[in-house]
Amino acid sequence: MLALSTHDGLTTGRYHPYKVSGIAPVGSSACSLLALSSSQHYYGRHQVRFPLYDVSTPENANYGNHLSKEEVESYVRPSQASIDAVNAYLKANGLSSTTLSPAGDWIGIQVPVSKANEMFNAEFAVFNHKQTGDQTIRTLSYSIPSSLQEHLDFVHPTTKYVVVVYELPRVLLRFCALSFAAGSLGSPLLPLNPTKISHNGTATGSRPETGDCSIITPACLQKIYGLPSVPTAKATESSNQIGVAGFIGQYAQKADLTEFLLALRPDMSATTTFSVDTLDGGSNPQSPLSAGVEANLDIQYTVGVAQGVPTIFISAGPDSSDGFDGFLDMVNYILTLPIVPNVLTTSYGFNEPELDIDAAKNLCNAYMQLGARGTSVLFASGDGGVSGSQSQTCTTFVPTFPSTCPYFGRVTSVGGTTGTAPETAADLSAGGFSNVFATPSYQSKNVAAYLKNLGFTYSGLYNASGRGFPDIAAQAENVEIINAGIAETVAGTSCASPIFASTIALLNDQLIAAGKSSLGFLNPWLYSHPNALHDITSGNNPGCNTNGFSAGRGWDPVTGLGSPNFAALRTAAGFWYLSRALMPLTSPSGANNPLKGKGKASPDEYDDLNPTITYRHLLASNMGVKDPLRVVALCDSDAFYAACEQMRLGIDPSRPLVVLQWESLIAVNYPARKFGISRMAKLVDAKKMCPELVVVHVATYKEGEKEPGYWDDVDTRTHKVSLDYYRRESAKIINIFKEGLPDGEIEKASIDEAFIEFTHPVRKIILERYPWLAEVPVDAPNGLDSPLPPPPPILWDKLGAVIPINPSVEYLDAPERSASPVDDLESETREGGDGNTTWHDVALSIAAELMEKIRAEVRNQLGYTTSAGIARNKFLAKIRFLGGKLGDAIANQYDVSTVGDLLSVFLEIFKLRADVDGMKDEMQNKFGESAFWVYELLRGIDRSEVKEKSAQNKSMLASKNLATPITRAADGHHWIRVLAAELALRLNDARKLAPTLWPKSIVLHARKGNRLWNELVGDSQTMKVTSVQLAFSGLDTTETGQQNIEGFFKTPNGPQGNSSLKRPREEDDDFLPQLSLPEDSGPSATPGSTPAPSFTCSKCGKVIAVVPSAEGIVWDDDDRAQALDRLRIEHDDFHFARDLAKESTGRPPIRSSDSDGSSIKKKKKKPGKEPEGIAKFFAKK
Repeated sequence: MLALSTHDGLTTGRYHPYKVSGIAPVGSSACSLLALSSSQHYYGRHQVRFPLYDVSTPENANYGNHLSKEEVESYVRPSQASIDAVNAYLKANGLSSTTLSPAGDWIGIQVPVSKANEMFNAEFAVFNHKQTGDQTIRTLSYSIPSSLQEHLDFVHPTTKYVVVVYELPRVLLRFCALSFAAGSLGSPLLPLNPTKISHNGTATGSRPETGDCSIITPACLQKIYGLPSVPTAKATESSNQIGVAGFIGQYAQKADLTEFLLALRPDMSATTTFSVDTLDGGSNPQSPLSAGVEANLDIQYTVGVAQGVPTIFISAGPDSSDGFDGFLDMVNYILTLPIVPNVLTTSYGFNEPELDIDAAKNLCNAYMQLGARGTSVLFASGDGGVSGSQSQTCTTFVPTFPSTCPYFGRVTSVGGTTGTAPETAADLSAGGFSNVFATPSYQSKNVAAYLKNLGFTYSGLYNASGRGFPDIAAQAENVEIINAGIAETVAGTSCASPIFASTIALLNDQLIAAGKSSLGFLNPWLYSHPNALHDITSGNNPGCNTNGFSAGRGWDPVTGLGSPNFAALRTAAGFWYLSRALMPLTSPSGANNPLKGKGKASPDEYDDLNPTITYRHLLASNMGVKDPLRVVALCDSDAFYAACEQMRLGIDPSRPLVVLQWESLIAVNYPARKFGISRMAKLVDAKKMCPELVVVHVATYKEGEKEPGYWDDVDTRTHKVSLDYYRRESAKIINIFKEGLPDGEIEKASIDEAFIEFTHPVRKIILERYPWLAEVPVDAPNGLDSPLPPPPPILWDKLGAVIPINPSVEYLDAPERSASPVDDLESETREGGDGNTTWHDVALSIAAELMEKIRAEVRNQLGYTTSAGIARNKFLAKIRFLGGKLGDAIANQYDVSTVGDLLSVFLEIFKLRADVDGMKDEMQNKFGESAFWVYELLRGIDRSEVKEKSAQNKSMLASKNLATPITRAADGHHWIRVLAAELALRLNDARKLAPTLWPKSIVLHARKGNRLWNELVGDSQTMKVTSVQLAFSGLDTTETGQQNIEGFFKTPNGPQGNSSLKRPREEDDDFLPQLSLPEDSGPSATPGSTPAPSFTCSKCGKVIAVVPSAEGIVWDDDDRAQALDRLRIEHDDFHFARDLAKESTGRPPIRSSDSDGSSIKKKKKKPGKEPEGIAKFFAKK
């Protein structure tokens, strides 16, 4: 014999308070059901997966391909060997069986107690209920022969008895359909506001059109959940049905349904009715005395909500012998039907501990067969919170069944909500975790997230590895019905289950009409689209003398994923948002103009700013800077130089610290700023403000040292500032950005700033989170050019400060969700609450999430804090609501205080011409060539790209602006050595990443003041050298053998460095003799070369660039900035000298002649020995 089951729960524990009263009478019957092991295809003992999950998972290729009756039976039918073995054993004991299920996996027998004891090694006896006196025949244990181990799953009923838990004196637990007064559990509360029915509206006076949904009616459900008031399509009756399960003598009254429709659905025909199927001697008598509150509730909120979808009331009678009070008979009856209902709602259930585990699994397997055939099986979760059957005496939380059906779920559990503004969890809503069945894969992440937040609360009272329930929720309190001709309000999750069932039936109605399959088993689809439901974030479900679990963001064991959002569910099912066009497909204009503010101009080139975002926009991958989903961030390291020094010195971040460069402060940390200390302040003033101030001078190079250091004797006359340490720390931050955002583009803007292009990773995440957007809906009115459906709500308060264009207009701070549904004609950019939320806002929110993760990683790894601005382009990301250095400059320059105020700048100029070109001309005539560019920037229009720079710099520049001019060759030698030391150190740092890196040329440039002076006023005393630059250009990896000095002068194609491509230079330019470059190493051939720094002079209109010898260098940000500063100073000197010459000498500006390029008369050289070497470089000319 094989010991299959041993239980003592019949005589101990609160669930089975029975005592043995004697042996079973002679001739009485014992077990009546045998569950045979199914064939190898079945997901049972053989662990071969049944195809339910395949046809129910959106990502699976077989999604929606539901099985036929014959296909399902072929999977679950027992093998012939099992059938023969069991029948042979029964025949040997003088018994025969009856097939109870279509596939033959359940058989029934009638066996005397004496024979049952012999066959199954049992001791059947009579057990009496200690309180009610009810009697039943059960055994504490049984066994089956080992020869049947592979053929027989279990024998039932044997060791368990389903405890009757109910409010009315009937057999099964009926989840509360009436409200109960506090303190009198089990006593029905009198109906709220009972009245005679008037046929001119809601009997209780509830008016959804005025926002009053304190009493729930079908019209209120349409308002709250956005359910259609009329079907948008009607499927044939034979292919779309709702099944309503009826038990325990609950009978649905057609007369009450007629009164309900007249009062609460006057737009429907009052003759709309339902059909009836019966089993186990069931019936549905029609009289006021037979009216059942539960049955009327279920019928009225299916027929009266899912308009046009046929409803079948399936009534199970008292003649059941399945041990489940007709539950197994009900599902087996439905499985015999050639066409099964597309939705089955059941408002009854059990406490999980009441069932034998094997029996429970096999019952769930029966529901799994229904799901495979395309039926959505919904169960009310229960009305006792965490205590199961409304008892506070429990010592551990009590899950309900079948809501906890095991792996692959099999059923969808429906919890309860209440209220509309906001909708919260109903405290009656049963929910928790199974003590028997494991967490299914589709909800594992959701359950894990909730348990992480729950922590150790209620530890030991529930099973943290169990299947979580409910899955979803709907209204469960103050629901109005008509019962025996009287209007009543009822409560319970038995309200929620038919409401959600009707929602799914309306979706199926449209799917079938469009030639698609019904939804079938819902859970994998629902958990793939959590944003298609209204998340319920407040409320709890008390029980067992506790407050129970709490609702929160995401899934929770009170309301599951949330309540219906028909528009979003419809979109998730592959449909368009609503039947009508939701927005014009062109760029908005007039009152809806994207350029909101004082100026409403919208030239054609602005069409990409705030268009209606379409499927084409979302699914395109190469729209570049005109992508309407573009998202750019500017990340700035906070007080970076100061933070670097704090980390280097190990100083407490709370101590005030400044970084000094010569006599000025170049970095001030936030603790120091509290004392009023600012950048560029004098050190002596800063110390007066904060005597305990920590002062660190930047590192400097000095002659004789190979590396920069922090010296006590810094001297601007002989030392050169080094930013190398800050550059290295900056590179570490950039590397973290790249690791955290491999799909993004990153452009280093300066040592402490970087632009990040989030567009590609954000688009990828949008399609991952909302996978239904990857396909154009079948009813999209304009195909790829149809607007996207409404976006989900965004919890901006979790993401950072949200900055509207103009603070006087509320854009993004509306409540999370309005109780009202979306109007048919409103923008598709709404899901509820805030009509201005768009998919670009979703993109911004996702970028904010990514940015937060990257910033956290920088802080965790390096200890640096960063700030970020996120917007649609670089300029808006930079100004940060007119904050930061650039924002302050703009605010001061244009006398504005908000981004919206910028729209008024140049408005009068913009009105002068109607056409774009005319406006450009007018603005340029009045404000110069940059006017239109400024106009666009002030409106947040910036089309500049985020360009990721090469990981390997192509040039390096070291320079020094001299406070004391060079007048001697020795001074020149000193500065060349200092600059060379800096370049050597930077080159060595670069070689850590590229060991074979080598420059192709070395350029030395010195700026003399006499060049401009001589051009304007003729001969004069020579001005001294005031600036020196030393640069590597053409940095590249070289072949082995070219890393010594000889290799430096060799060309790739020959042994000598002779080349005709020596750059021309003016006679007055002072450079070291240039190295010969190979033909392919000139500026145009240098890989990754960038244009030399240049600017357009606003005084003379000329483009001023660096001297020709500096071309071909690949300039990094710092070098370019330094070069431009020197270039502007030098060119300003030119204008100053020319103006000075006009005033002091009256001589007109001297122009270049056509013959020799200059009108300056050159002095004849005096005879004598010419200086040589470095002395010649710094000698007067």
